[in-house]
Amino acid sequence: MAAVGSNNNHLLTNGGFTKIGLNKLSQTADGKKVRLYHLENPTEEKIANAKEAILKEVSLKHREYVGDLEDFEIQEEPYLLKQGRELYLFSQEEASAMLRDYSLAIQKRSVQLGLASGFSLEASNLFSSGRLEESLETYFKCLEVTRSVGDKEREAGTLYNIGEVCAEINRYEDAIHYYLECLTISEMIETNESFVELTYRGLGNAYVSLGKKNLALEYYRTYSDVSQHKGNQDGVHEAQVLIQLLS
Repeated sequence: MAAVGSNNNHLLTNGGFTKIGLNKLSQTADGKKVRLYHLENPTEEKIANAKEAILKEVSLKHREYVGDLEDFEIQEEPYLLKQGRELYLFSQEEASAMLRDYSLAIQKRSVQLGLASGFSLEASNLFSSGRLEESLETYFKCLEVTRSVGDKEREAGTLYNIGEVCAEINRYEDAIHYYLECLTISEMIETNESFVELTYRGLGNAYVSLGKKNLALEYYRTYSDVSQHKGNQDGVHEAQVLIQLLS
């Protein structure tokens, strides 16, 4: 059996699969990334290499193959779907139907993300003009849409913004709730967006307002550490000033 290339980032393409370009929005409703591959003009050797590539993908990347590799027949010109950590094989007919459905889903998701962007901009403008209750209501509309399409990073950013508005109208317990939700999602998806470090600052500020100095210091120190890690010296300086004010 021919050896598959050693680059773990290209196991499937090294095994003979061709990656089909999907829209950059390609993910499931719960945020799993979707990738599609095709094995064109299969021969016995290509089938052998492709099977080996699938097995290496499962072993080295801790994925799960859903199905039976023995159903992987030469005449089928199979398509391989990688969805999150799972791998599926499809016939050409099944893949064609799936792509049609996928194309419609992408169009719908694009419209919904555009709607979320509109709500976010409107909420930001309302906040800037001091219409805080309206801003909060509009951010919740944005949150509902982002959750419906599974855009976790945008959801986390929206939760941060909701926390900021809640803090501005002195709803500090609510602010803490939404800040912590933001951090939970941010840690899950390992995002590097700037709102993550600002969330720690927001938590510190909220606990100061509630008279909980020790908790405030804890979050200000985390704000400093995260800013330092990201090379944000302005954030480090601000965090140190906030810490000194409480010390």
